[in-house]
Amino acid sequence: MLQRICSAIERLSCLLVFVFLAVMVVVVFAQVVWRYVLSASIFWSEELSRYLMVWATLIASGVCLKRGSHMAVRFVHDALPPALRRWTALGVHLLILIFLAVVLRYGISLSARTWMQISPTLNLPMGAVYLCVPLGALLMAVQVLALLERIWRTGSVDLPPPESDKRGG
Repeated sequence: MLQRICSAIERLSCLLVFVFLAVMVVVVFAQVVWRYVLSASIFWSEELSRYLMVWATLIASGVCLKRGSHMAVRFVHDALPPALRRWTALGVHLLILIFLAVVLRYGISLSARTWMQISPTLNLPMGAVYLCVPLGALLMAVQVLALLERIWRTGSVDLPPPESDKRGG
């Protein structure tokens, strides 16, 4: 059940990241054209691009966690005996989950405290902009829970190979 939820979250996250990055590319390209061809400026393009990049990064972080794409120092993990690897992996993932719970809690607080502040050019509530912090933490926490469940159920602590390893590149 948790694995199906994680897969659905991954598909939705990838779609959102694709849309955010596509909009960002169009807006930045339009800004370049306006600036250098029309000698004008789209005054809100930089702010929108920045917010889209931050949102895309934090939403994609859960996908990266599921796929094993985050940077990892594996030499300690690989040097441990197999029996100890399971317990170490459980401990590390529990620490990650605790960290994400703290980020989630303070991200919600940050968003609530800044809801009345307005962004300079887009006139968006800054609390809405900062919602990406708790959302990213929540998406990563769901993936960590799925990894913990898999490690506990199967005993397998093998990290998934990075995406480039699957394609042979």
